[in-house]
Amino acid sequence: MKYSIQLTIHLFLIFVATLFLICASQADTLYVSSFSNNTIMKFTSEGIGSVFANTGLNLPAGLAFDRAGNLYVANFADFRDSTVVKITPGGVSSVFATNSNWLYASTGLVIDHADNVYVANEGSTIINKFKPSGVGTVFATTHFSAEGLAFDNVGNLYVANFSDNRIVKFTSQGVSSVFADKNLSGPMGVAFDKSGNLYAANFLGNTIEKFSPAGANLGVFASTGLDHPFGIAFDSAGYLYAANFYGNTIEKFSPDGADLGVFASTGLKGPSYITIVPEPTVVPDTSLHIVASGNQISLSWPVSASNYILQVTTNLSSPLWIDLTVSPVIQDLQYVLTNKLTSGSQFYRLRSP
Repeated sequence: MKYSIQLTIHLFLIFVATLFLICASQADTLYVSSFSNNTIMKFTSEGIGSVFANTGLNLPAGLAFDRAGNLYVANFADFRDSTVVKITPGGVSSVFATNSNWLYASTGLVIDHADNVYVANEGSTIINKFKPSGVGTVFATTHFSAEGLAFDNVGNLYVANFSDNRIVKFTSQGVSSVFADKNLSGPMGVAFDKSGNLYAANFLGNTIEKFSPAGANLGVFASTGLDHPFGIAFDSAGYLYAANFYGNTIEKFSPDGADLGVFASTGLKGPSYITIVPEPTVVPDTSLHIVASGNQISLSWPVSASNYILQVTTNLSSPLWIDLTVSPVIQDLQYVLTNKLTSGSQFYRLRSP
């Protein structure tokens, strides 16, 4: 989201060029841990796949990005050999944490707003917490077979317990309570929608179950197109993606649960967890420049903003914006419009289409 204001002062008249708030459309990128071939796959919003990483991985499972764009991956490996790998935006891989920090068959991984890394383990009762420096502590303990992790919008951590068929909630201080235990059959991945509802992938039941923010069971969200769903994630538009572990595909669902078919399958062998990164598309330059000289005012803006509408008003307190219908001329990749200068203040803006 971009907001810019430019001021030009001439002869004690103030001309303000304002730009409405513009929401850049999102081109979400999906990253999927391909468990059985030790690969992290990257998919565009159109489902076009490529290998993002394939070094330093040993049965990769949970994955998440920090604020600097580093990707952290939990290597499930085996009970004695689990690690967390850090992959820089440039593709350089290094070991971030080892099983000396109580990592045993590591599965789900999530990162909080302070870039602390949390890891669930199938082979122990421990939920790990690592500072950005890599220093590890025990955040909390739970039952064996902890799988997917997710934070709600106030910092509570939710953990899917596969063998106990329940979702456990932990406060930021590590105090636990049972959030949900209805209609769960081998829950794996968990994810929140924008309304705070929690979704759980039933690995054994081939469904995705939906729960209210208070933990009330809202029934089956999706049941078609699923083949042992593992990780799940929402994109910025509210579509849900599920990794079919045995089907080797990513299935896509509409916000109301309609199955939209296979989104991607390239390079996938045992896809487990998914993380989605919204990446803003390029927004056209909409800089509006105003110059007053004598009794003339000249306005200019880039031709890349050809769909934007130039408007004027004389009052910002209760503005009545009027479209300027005079056609500009093009000079050096700029639209240029020259008007006669009138008395009093005038306020100009480019309005997004």
